[in-house]
Amino acid sequence: LEVYNDKVFDLLRDACKLQDREDLPVRESSTGKLLIPNLIEQEITTEEEFDNSYKKGIKNRTIGKTNLNALSSRSHAMLMITLKSEGSKVGKVQLIDLAGSEDNRKTGNKGQQ
Repeated sequence: LEVYNDKVFDLLRDACKLQDREDLPVRESSTGKLLIPNLIEQEITTEEEFDNSYKKGIKNRTIGKTNLNALSSRSHAMLMITLKSEGSKVGKVQLIDLAGSEDNRKTGNKGQQ
């Protein structure tokens, strides 16, 4: 998933253009767990399936060119992995990539995020 301009997007959806993406709601359950309805969950059993899904998410991520970085991330992104064995949950891993933290005085950004 991606958080960009205070909106949550599913990076595995086919709509690549920012204006075509659906802003997903974030809900909280009665136990305090955060839920994002309609977020795609994929069962992946091979390295190739993971690689294809990961590449699709990276391709759909919002990036922009700055004076310091030609492919600067403009958003926060999260990859959530649930590991299972014989149908039972074994573990959960969440990887988070925060948006670029370059010094705006050096990037040339003017009002951009």
